[in-house]
Amino acid sequence: MYKKTRICECCGKELTYGSYSAWHLAEKNNAVCKSCASKKRAKRLNNLKVLLEETPETYYWMGFLLADGHFDNGKRIIVGLSEHDRDHLEKFAKYIGYNGAISLVKKGSYSAVRLSAMDTEVVGKLCEKFDIKSNKTYNPPESLSWMPEDLFLCLMAGLIDGDGNISNFRGRKDAFIRIKQEKSWLPILREIAKYFKEEDRVKINKLGYAEVEITGFPKIRELKKKLLEYNLPLMNRKWDKIDVGYETRYEKKEKTYRKIKELLAQKIKQTEIAKMVGVSESRVTTVKKQIENE
Repeated sequence: MYKKTRICECCGKELTYGSYSAWHLAEKNNAVCKSCASKKRAKRLNNLKVLLEETPETYYWMGFLLADGHFDNGKRIIVGLSEHDRDHLEKFAKYIGYNGAISLVKKGSYSAVRLSAMDTEVVGKLCEKFDIKSNKTYNPPESLSWMPEDLFLCLMAGLIDGDGNISNFRGRKDAFIRIKQEKSWLPILREIAKYFKEEDRVKINKLGYAEVEITGFPKIRELKKKLLEYNLPLMNRKWDKIDVGYETRYEKKEKTYRKIKELLAQKIKQTEIAKMVGVSESRVTTVKKQIENE
């Protein structure tokens, strides 16, 4: 039986051929083994290396992938979204230089879009870097506290776009953020709540899920302002509910109090202060009494 060998220049594996023509063709084309050929083909379809970069957008997408992505045996990344979020999946595809097809999957009345990007080397590094385990739904990373704050906020934004929701309080313009995950994610949700100083808002709900609800609007408003500076591909249908120009009644009250206090210190008459600030004289009197009792 004919047997001819050669070495794969990529991995050094010995390759065996059963005919001279097969060996000669491989030698002529400088062919590599099937495994290396598969990796090269996958790399031509995407540039997953961008997800290893220390940039705001990379961390945003990693947060999104922690929520809505699947890391298939540390070899490929699979993302599936509802069809009405196709534009978001296309943004991710563009970011990773994906040249493959975005498939449409239909189950009854539900339609989803899906892409799969393979790069064994890169995906393995991503899993190691972000502590991504198999079945991450029940096995989340141990912690996210190792990240610099700015990148942590970007990752959190991606997590919110994947597994969270942003809603307005009924009859009000201020908004709150809620993230719900499997109960194994409780430590991660505590880390998120800690940033907002709302650790008491983390709980296991009646259905057994870990949940955090962030209600401090000034902090939420500042979060959006920071994220806008990074020019992240935020989901508009969620983040548009946060009006960065809106002030709560409490904030307006505090601002009025500080202004009146400042003018009283300048010995300006109370009637003049009322006109300048746009409040009643009784409001100025009330503030004056508060200052006297401080």
